Amino acid sequence: MVARVVGEHMSRTLRQQMVIENAVGAGGTVGTTKAARSAPDGYTLVLGHMGTHAAAVGLYPTLAYNPATDFQPVGLVASMSITIIARKDFPP
Repeated sequence: MVARVVGEHMSRTLRQQMVIENAVGAGGTVGTTKAARSAPDGYTLVLGHMGTHAAAVGLYPTLAYNPATDFQPVGLVASMSITIIARKDFPP
């Protein structure tokens, strides 16, 4: 949803069509891998998040990209809280 809102604004601002492609799977790592493997021509952007650029490093031992070296941050698009919720009787 965030990518579509930002993409629409970018299209108007840049006066150029932005195509948002949802490449889902593995918590976003499928689409992020696709972006990492694309030509570094400035036409492909990825909307990374905590899952694709932090948690995935620990969850997937054969992650096809390195979040620290394969991407260059452009800017912050959105910020949101993450809450861990469990049953009342779950002993943390």
